[in-house]
Amino acid sequence: MSRGYMSVCAVFVVILSLWGTPLSAKPVATDHVEAELVSDTLEVAPGSSFYIALRQKIIPNWHTYWKNPGDSGEATKIEWTLPRGFQAGPIAWPVPEKIPVGPLINYGYSNEIFLISEIFVPDNVPPGPLPIEAHVKWLVCEEICIPEEVDLRLDLRITEGEASSDLIWSPVIQKVQANLPTTIPWPSSSAVVQGQVQVTFDAPSWAQAFHQKRVTRLEFYPEGEGLIRYAQPQVLRYGDTGFNLTVAAGYKVIDEGKLPLSSLAGLLVIEERGPEPGTSLRSAYSFDAPVMAEPVTFSTPYLFPGQEVSNISLFQALLFAFLGGLLLNLMPCVFPVLSMKALSFLQHVHGHEKEVRRGGLAYGAGVLVSFAVLALVLMALRSAGDQIGWGFQLQSPIFVALITYLMFLVGLNLTGLFDVGQSVMGAGASQAQQEGLLGSFATGILAVIVATPCTAPFMGAALGFALFQPAFVSLLIFLALGAGLAAPY
Repeated sequence: MSRGYMSVCAVFVVILSLWGTPLSAKPVATDHVEAELVSDTLEVAPGSSFYIALRQKIIPNWHTYWKNPGDSGEATKIEWTLPRGFQAGPIAWPVPEKIPVGPLINYGYSNEIFLISEIFVPDNVPPGPLPIEAHVKWLVCEEICIPEEVDLRLDLRITEGEASSDLIWSPVIQKVQANLPTTIPWPSSSAVVQGQVQVTFDAPSWAQAFHQKRVTRLEFYPEGEGLIRYAQPQVLRYGDTGFNLTVAAGYKVIDEGKLPLSSLAGLLVIEERGPEPGTSLRSAYSFDAPVMAEPVTFSTPYLFPGQEVSNISLFQALLFAFLGGLLLNLMPCVFPVLSMKALSFLQHVHGHEKEVRRGGLAYGAGVLVSFAVLALVLMALRSAGDQIGWGFQLQSPIFVALITYLMFLVGLNLTGLFDVGQSVMGAGASQAQQEGLLGSFATGILAVIVATPCTAPFMGAALGFALFQPAFVSLLIFLALGAGLAAPY
């Protein structure tokens, strides 16, 4: 009786090992991630290879990291324990998501992710059990980051005959593999240009896609850490023979003045409009672009949907800049200066017309000089590799603090609490309240300082155009913006 019972149990176990997921492949759950090892096969043959995936199911709003985590984080690591002669290949990393965390950008995964590795079976391995163990460590983050680690085990079998697939996980692993990045089909190169990392692809077939504005997203993710500034925009330019992407260089490149390696490896992710409205097509390619001494130059900037730059003429850009500056007077951030100018006009209402006109011209000169300085500083920083734009100085906490205190004191002065001219207030605001040409000039400077947090209609297209132009053209557009701001006075 007992022998029959044991025989039935043995048959039942064999059936499970052939047709189902092994009993020992149970998930292990931490507070944030459920992890397990799954395989595309139940039995493996000597001299073959098979695929095992680390499956991670991450709780909502949390994420783990890609091989290059970006500005912060740590990539998932797998330490395999395999029988003698077995070897595990590297992780085949799926295309990561860009995860903004405050001012930082990280690369990682959310929800459910499969990290696949190929396992190589030696030729002379005898039939029998195949235990596979892995110690896995990861960093899982939301607003805080938690390091976690688990020990996982998967029991397969070595067979003398043909391998048998896992009916549950084999289709899943095949689907993941189908979406992995493929090797890029075009020649590529990389270079460092004026503090920017550039990667170039010789792909004439893409010229038409750019001309037709079919591309909705195109960017590269470097595999190496510290090579680019991840949060900065990547500028795409193209020509008839290919295209390139440039982005501000990271700390490793800035320190050495060049790429600290012979080639730049990474991913190129491309999204295009699909054949049906509202659909899109995504392609992901892995590349290893050799570092070149001379960069390849393409002149035409490519603008993705949502970018405020458009293919406008210089005349249109100047007109838009002037109109934007004019409308900037109606923005809330300029109201303190408007009140100061209104009080100045009231004080001179019975004065000579020439004096009022001179005061307006001095105010306009202060505005124009300030815009010229702003443009020159912005262009100098961009040429040094900083991908910055309108209002860049507001990224400085010191500047924001100073302008906050200045506006607070100006507000107290407008209430009549004290006389600025006799106070210890900053020289710029004091001169802005004094009578005469110097006071009007200082008021113009103050108007530009307080206007930079705001953006008026027409400004986006004009400034976006300016950032892609030679220095002289960019300066003209900034001066047109200043002329619009000063025009009412």
